[in-house]
Amino acid sequence: MYWKETPSVIDYVKGVVAARRGDMVEEKASL
Repeated sequence: MYWKETPSVIDYVKGVVAARRGDMVEEKASL
């Protein structure tokens, strides 16, 4: 991780959170 590239890190974290939320939504929909 490059701490100098803060925007990249933030975007990466947002992507991971969004992916997790998407997985949760898919799991709820499949149930």
